[in-house]
Amino acid sequence: MEKRIIISAYNIHSGGGKVLLRELLSSLPKEYEFFIFLDDRLDISIQETEKIKTLRVKNSFLSRLFAERKLKKISKKFDSLFCFGNLPPLFKSKIKTTIYLQNKYLISPKFICRDSFQSVIRMSIEKIWFELRKSKDYLYLVQTSTMKVAFFKNQGNDFNVKTFPFLPKIIDRNTTADKDQGFLYIASDEKHKNHKNLIAAWKELANEGITPSLTLVINKGKLSDQIKEASSANKLNIKVIHDIKREDIFKLYTKSEALIYPSLMESFGLPLLEAKHFNLPIIASEMDYVRDVVKPIETFDPHSPISISRAIKRFMSINSEIEIPSTESIFDEL
Repeated sequence: MEKRIIISAYNIHSGGGKVLLRELLSSLPKEYEFFIFLDDRLDISIQETEKIKTLRVKNSFLSRLFAERKLKKISKKFDSLFCFGNLPPLFKSKIKTTIYLQNKYLISPKFICRDSFQSVIRMSIEKIWFELRKSKDYLYLVQTSTMKVAFFKNQGNDFNVKTFPFLPKIIDRNTTADKDQGFLYIASDEKHKNHKNLIAAWKELANEGITPSLTLVINKGKLSDQIKEASSANKLNIKVIHDIKREDIFKLYTKSEALIYPSLMESFGLPLLEAKHFNLPIIASEMDYVRDVVKPIETFDPHSPISISRAIKRFMSINSEIEIPSTESIFDEL
């Protein structure tokens, strides 16, 4: 009997998870059978064969509940279950189960959510789901040593956790292209991606007459509209890009002066590794997740727009030190 692997990924449809899922689906070993649960919104096509079956799941509570019941029903004794979407199975599985944990907020007592009430509810439910359905019988795969430490710190040391990062294939481009894009930030619109302080830093720079170019790759929505409005109102040199193909993102890496990465929390930080591949200088938060994967050329306190702006000025070789007058000169002010 051929080994069958069930992949549960029905809650992944965008961001870094989508990039990694695409790589996973393109690398399915031919010697195994697969049954794959996919998000109905995911724009990745997969050819069904005798060995590969898929089920598309709509973005609704009832559809996901149906998917979990279906998963439980089709599981057989010698199958393996690979939960690629962070969450353990809703109905405890007796088959070999592996959880690929990509979202740090699931294991952190404190987490940063998006501003919308819907996001607060969704993340809270996911945290409760993870907490109630986690099991010491499962294997948990994380992407960095910092995530592994965080898992043990918040969940206990008696879980089976392994560090297992993987990087999608990167298409090399002409690295001698003109650097006409300035600074680059690729991120979704979650609150922890910290666009707010990044834009505030660009305002600080503009107040000093410094107007570096910033290209933001972000999903279309309320935040991107706010960024466009702030950019126009404050005359900031910011370009917002939506719906960009992955190969065009590679072009941006080769045409940019540096990647800036102000995120407050990451389990991996895929753009950091991609920038490293293209030898793009990295200016990033002074956070453990950054040092896990790259060595930035400049770092900053991500909670401080002034710290971010000063890191940009250091990279641009702009002196931001104040001149300290002599003690005697105070008498000139009297």
